[in-house]
Amino acid sequence: MESYLTAIVKDYRDLTRDLTGHDYKCKHASTPFLDDDHQSSLARAPASNPLGHPVCPWCKVPVDPNADTLDLTKVKSTDNKSVTDRPVNGIRDTFAAALAAAKVKKSKIVNKVSDEEKGQLQPIAASVLMRILYAARYARFDLLKAVNRLACFVQYWDKDCDKRLSRLVDYIEFSLTKRILGWVGNKLSEVAPHTFADADFACCPRTLRFTSGGQIQLEGAHTRLPLTARSIRQTCVATSTPDAELAARTKS
Repeated sequence: MESYLTAIVKDYRDLTRDLTGHDYKCKHASTPFLDDDHQSSLARAPASNPLGHPVCPWCKVPVDPNADTLDLTKVKSTDNKSVTDRPVNGIRDTFAAALAAAKVKKSKIVNKVSDEEKGQLQPIAASVLMRILYAARYARFDLLKAVNRLACFVQYWDKDCDKRLSRLVDYIEFSLTKRILGWVGNKLSEVAPHTFADADFACCPRTLRFTSGGQIQLEGAHTRLPLTARSIRQTCVATSTPDAELAARTKS
């Protein structure tokens, strides 16, 4: 697998040189991730509306953060749909009432990238990521999250994705000696499969969704043998940390 990953890094350098016209030199990276800036993410960007108040990017309901009460009979969502027919006391109950009573259609983050923001590596992204994914699924579980996250953005690849792909390749270059270790010291009747599941904390700055992770391995008194692992972004925004953890457990 080390020679396979080395070939991927070499091909990435050649393809990058053909696209950008510059030789790519890997930099030392201790992790395959970049720091995320959630404060400037698309999901946190306030939407424009006639009232001038911030708008929830999903339910599209404008809310005045300085108000003590909100009369939803006078408020419409940004898609001109009536929210509800009764007032709600307390800002905390606004979004719950709007979603439950009016069933306001959730908005979607616009997945369009302008020509100025489009990443240069988009033509080779899918090919490189799928080759790395093959190695990640079989022998490098530490690459799964980074690969699957970038795979979600292939259709709207931007300059930030360029940086993340380069960081991933940098990490691979300087972690070729990493191995998955396992040992077996029990009879077959003395071991059993164990599943471990977890979720991160809204790591995707574009959608603020959690990522579920899970690993299955054989365990016994003298046995620890990893079998398979997965990392996948959850299909919707979790309402709480326990909600995300339960979703991760179910996916595993």
